[in-house]
Amino acid sequence: MGLVRAQQQQQTRLPNSATPTNPSISTAPSIIGVDRSTLKNRCTFTVYNSGSLPMILGHGNTVSLATQVARLEPTDFYYEEPSACFQGPIAAMAIGGTTSVNCEDLIII
Repeated sequence: MGLVRAQQQQQTRLPNSATPTNPSISTAPSIIGVDRSTLKNRCTFTVYNSGSLPMILGHGNTVSLATQVARLEPTDFYYEEPSACFQGPIAAMAIGGTTSVNCEDLIII
């Protein structure tokens, strides 16, 4: 066996900034990702359900079981695909009580 070195192609990196938050969410919809539709500078948005209850996510100012984009069970992780990242507000709601989430909004600066 010998030493193997992988050659990595250089990729252009854009300056970016991550804005982490740890909101508690309840059974009432709340905004966890701000509206970036004017600036269109969101690269991706990630959510980790660090609480003990399920939660749902929606694109827009509100979310319901009928309009959800994703349902996250405890310890589930969700991210917006960078090639088609939603630029508007992102709403969340817990199912059955209050839970905690970890969010990160990665933006181009």
